[in-house]
Amino acid sequence: MEREKELEAAAPPPDLPRDGVQSAGASTHPESHSKASRARLIIIGSAIFLLATGCRLLSWQDNRFEARKVQTAVTEGYKHTARLLQQGGVASFFSSSSPLGDPNHLGHPPGYSILIAFVSNLFGDSDAALQIIQILADSLAAVLVFLIALSLLDERTALIAGLLVAFAPQFTYNSVMLLPDTLSVLPILVAVYLLARTGKRPRLLAFAAAGALIGLSCWLRANAMLLILFLAALSPLLLERGKRLRCALFLVGGF
Repeated sequence: MEREKELEAAAPPPDLPRDGVQSAGASTHPESHSKASRARLIIIGSAIFLLATGCRLLSWQDNRFEARKVQTAVTEGYKHTARLLQQGGVASFFSSSSPLGDPNHLGHPPGYSILIAFVSNLFGDSDAALQIIQILADSLAAVLVFLIALSLLDERTALIAGLLVAFAPQFTYNSVMLLPDTLSVLPILVAVYLLARTGKRPRLLAFAAAGALIGLSCWLRANAMLLILFLAALSPLLLERGKRLRCALFLVGGF
């Protein structure tokens, strides 16, 4: 009996590892799993982006010269405003002597014209440069759809959603058109992603940033003008009491 008691006293506790190697491996396992998961998401996101870019470049190769034939008058209006911006700058909107002071130039939001003027200053009057920028933005939109779906659903569903956007013929075709439709979607998707990520732990800054991104989208195309009201109305469904009003106000204020 005394011999058995001595052996029990000499044995290590059952809940402690018998060597340092096992302890170190157990402590670093969650961190290594997190790194592997992050690397997996980067690989999937990069694959979706490359596939989407490839599809849109093929569409650009086929339709880049036909793009000017779609809503030609609207495209020329954007380009005309861009040329006036290059001559007088953004201050021309507030000058009574400038053609941009004419309210008729506000038939469309000025964001796309500002982008055209910026691209023209860098690359000259190049439709191709503008189209490539739109292609990259639309490819990034496919990745954002994947990330939004991943925040709300499982990985397989998110992958299918991202691939559907990457291969959708309508999206690939619209990305080549000399119109702000494609670009106006990207800020909205970033805003939705921010809201999806902060739904469990709401942060006022994230809500303000989401509102500002939707406002930026309206500078490109005004279709999302009322979207901010619907998102603010969803706050009771997304947030707990005590945070709903403040988050909704920051969302609208950012917009």
